[in-house]
Amino acid sequence: MAIVKALLRAGATVDKGANERGTTALLMALQQGNTAVALVLIEAGAGWDVPNTDGWTPLLTAAHGGNEAVVKALLKAGARADKTCVLRAQGEWTPLLLAARAGHEAMTAMLLVAGADANKTGVAGATPLHMAQAGGHRGVAVVLLKAGARR
Repeated sequence: MAIVKALLRAGATVDKGANERGTTALLMALQQGNTAVALVLIEAGAGWDVPNTDGWTPLLTAAHGGNEAVVKALLKAGARADKTCVLRAQGEWTPLLLAARAGHEAMTAMLLVAGADANKTGVAGATPLHMAQAGGHRGVAVVLLKAGARR
């Protein structure tokens, strides 16, 4: 953490230096579960909508991983809770679809409050409710139904 802050103070550019797969420092921090570094990078202005070559954005990664602190920071920075991204060889996904599939009840509720559509379809026409039901995530399904998800 201290090294990241020192690099930023020295003028390091937060979105430079992506690897061959287009993974920025923010996305790498999220992939490695380093919330503290991710939050520092977001505060420093890291691009919250910069996908890697597979289509993963910081918001998709954080929502899939259930990282509520980072999702809150990304939404505050301007990320759209309902943005559809195309993941290579996986089709269209939204943060809500990924959160529902992973069984993240609190994340699902947060994204809905932030404007995610409970009925927006993604890969193979699936809705967040389909994802929750397929994974046996009853709590997520209840949250979605209360938000107006259609059966």
